[in-house]
Formats: sequence, structure tokens, C-alpha cells
Amino acid sequence: MKSTTQYLLRLVAAATVSTVFAVQVVAETLLDDLISACGLSVQLAQMPELVKAGVQQGADQGVAFTEQEMEQVLAGVDEHFIPERMQAE
Repeated sequence: MKSTTQYLLRLVAAATVSTVFAVQVVAETLLDDLISACGLSVQLAQMPELVKAGVQQGADQGVAFTEQEMEQVLAGVDEHFIPERMQAE
């Protein structure tokens, strides 16, 4: 009787683990589909250039950036606004 109970408990545990894993995979797939369908991945891909354009527009409108500061800001955009990383997180 004890071995039957242990067998059933192991079977239930294995089924629970596989179900949790399957639900997580389905949820991630649905989320990826939703992100794609609503155009968020396209917007994320455009973000670095949009941020750079905003920085340039600010400079054109009188925000006082030295050339070195401008280069640092633009390099920071390239370093930190990585669409693939933003979408993964």
C-alpha cells in the first residue's frame, strides 16, 4: 500500500511539474504573439533612432550640449536602448 501511495504521489508531482512548464511555454508564446500583433516589436526596433532624433531636436532648439556631451548621449542610446534586450525583459 505504501509503495502504491508513493507511486501515485510521484505521478501527481510529475504531472504537476509538466503542466506548470506547459502553461509557462504557452503563456510565453501567447505573449510573443500579442507583442507582434500590436506592433510593439516594431516600435521597440524604432526606439533608438527616435531617442536620438529627440536628442538632436533638443540640441537644435537650444539645449546646450557640447559636442562631447552629444557624442556621449548618442553613444549611451546605442548602448542602452537595445530593442532585443528591452523586448526580452
